[in-house]
Amino acid sequence: MRLKSVGVQHVKISNCVVSNHPEENNAYHARIADQVRDEITAARSIEDENFQVVDHYHATPAGFEKDYHSCPITSLLTVIGADGCVYSCQDKVYTESGYIGSLQSVRFRDFWFTRKV
Repeated sequence: MRLKSVGVQHVKISNCVVSNHPEENNAYHARIADQVRDEITAARSIEDENFQVVDHYHATPAGFEKDYHSCPITSLLTVIGADGCVYSCQDKVYTESGYIGSLQSVRFRDFWFTRKV
C-alpha cells in the first residue's frame, strides 16, 4: 500500500456521507460495500507496529440528522478526499458545502499555509 510505503502511520476508512438522509447514504454504499470490505481486508493484511488500519465503514444509523449549524471540530480536523480535494470534515467530504480547495497542482503544505480565506 502506497500510504504505508511513504510513512503514514494509520489510515481511517469510513463511508462518505452523500445525504443527510440515512436511507440515501445506505443505498449509495450498498452498491460498493462488498468491494470496500475486500479492500479493507487487503489493507489490514499489511498492518504492523508502524501501520494500522482504522475501520469505520458502516451503515448510517437512523437519527443521523444534525440540529446544529456550526461544528467546532472543523477547526481541528481536515480531510483529504480520494479526489485530491480538501474538505472541512468527514461528514462533508465530496460535498460543495465542505469543499475547501484542491491539491491537484499544489502540495498540501503549500496549499494550507498560503490559503487566502
